[in-house]
Amino acid sequence: IIRALPLLPGNVIFVGVGKKGNETEGLGKLADELGVAKRAYFLPWVSKDKVADYILAFDILAIPSAGARIGNSPTKMFEYLVAGRPIVAANTEAIAEVLALGKNSILVDYKDSNSWAEAILKILNDSSLSQELVEQAKKDAKLYTWEKRGYNIYSFIMATIKK
Repeated sequence: IIRALPLLPGNVIFVGVGKKGNETEGLGKLADELGVAKRAYFLPWVSKDKVADYILAFDILAIPSAGARIGNSPTKMFEYLVAGRPIVAANTEAIAEVLALGKNSILVDYKDSNSWAEAILKILNDSSLSQELVEQAKKDAKLYTWEKRGYNIYSFIMATIKK
């Protein structure tokens, strides 16, 4: 995402929330090298009661490669579905199980800065697309309530036992 910033208009900034220790130090250096340090902010971890405030402050919600590792599914995508903001996310197996390309989000090759830039520009330049993604995401969020997820797990277990 940081590598995509030079490809985007100057008023587009990246704000990463949830940094632990010095884990974003390399990203800060990269932003500096690319000349976009004033457009890349890395904020510390925030308490659960503040997360919604941050999510609602952003125009576009991004999920980088967090879900790229097998078995790693970023829980933020469930919060993002109900947030009323368009989502751009890394196209990984775990993320693609929930977020659907062109339906409730735009999925990108997380290693390709051009893909990130193109997706962000699509959302910025096409308000009807943005609204369609948001509306579908809100509908899809209903599939992932704790009750629904619990029922799906129960159903899976029962079907497995019957085999």
